[in-house]
Amino acid sequence: MNATQSLVVTKIACEPLLREPWKVSTKRGIFITTVVLMLAVGVVCFKFYYPGTESAPGSDFANTAGDPAARFIIAPCSTPVTGGKASLVIGSLQGKAETYVGNYDLKVFPYFFMNETGSLSMTLPTASARKLDQGIAVAATGQAVTKKNGKTRKVNATLTPTTKDAGSVTFAFTGEDTKLTFKSTYTRVSK
Repeated sequence: MNATQSLVVTKIACEPLLREPWKVSTKRGIFITTVVLMLAVGVVCFKFYYPGTESAPGSDFANTAGDPAARFIIAPCSTPVTGGKASLVIGSLQGKAETYVGNYDLKVFPYFFMNETGSLSMTLPTASARKLDQGIAVAATGQAVTKKNGKTRKVNATLTPTTKDAGSVTFAFTGEDTKLTFKSTYTRVSK
């Protein structure tokens, strides 16, 4: 059997599965469909929940050379507001010297007009990063700048490690007349 014949046989064998996978009558076809779907869902879920897995973790989080030591992956979180809920999604915070920068997305339901997106930068001194390595809670300060109008909010964070590379984090966003506090978890991944 040559390559062309093999391709024709494969096409004939898989055609019912591709046209109408819900009508596959053989056990083998159902098994193949199930395995393919499970693999696809597994890959998507893995990449969504562990976006930093392409790089291997290092031995020390604190980097004395001042190079980016790591990035923080923050889990989505929410907090109640009067008559609704505020949800916060923070993108990966990339380290550069003692500053970690990323994007954030704040959605306030049902007050959609209060939604905002922008950039978030946090300062974590090397001494604090070493304390974090030792399992000691540390504070970080920073700011959030909206993309829409450049409005700046002060942000304070408290990181409490539970393991060497993960823990809980509390963010306090302070504006002119509001303060929103979010509790979440973090994972840090070496560069």
